[in-house]
Amino acid sequence: MGAMREKCEAQLAGLKEFRDIAPRRMQRLQDQWRDYAAEYSGAVLVLKGTDPEPAHTSRMRPDTPEPDNAISVEEMEARLLEHAHQESLRESLGRMAAQELAEGMDIDEDE
Repeated sequence: MGAMREKCEAQLAGLKEFRDIAPRRMQRLQDQWRDYAAEYSGAVLVLKGTDPEPAHTSRMRPDTPEPDNAISVEEMEARLLEHAHQESLRESLGRMAAQELAEGMDIDEDE
């Protein structure tokens, strides 16, 4: 499980770097992802207004549940970072415990 998390975090870090280096290409990639997800899910995107920048509003299928506990991207990133930190601590403690068990416990027989 830890390897998949690290892989995902590395992918997200690469996407953040890509956004800084080539913002227009990243926007195009995000648009392609959005369009694919909308097509796959059956959502219909309706263009509204006459703005030069089209505003996408979605009309979800009637059976799509409402997100009861939706969070912001920033909060999600903070939670992911905290989870990764906690997992890293657990892995470190596990390695330390395994090392102590492998080395054996030194017990003074005089006491």
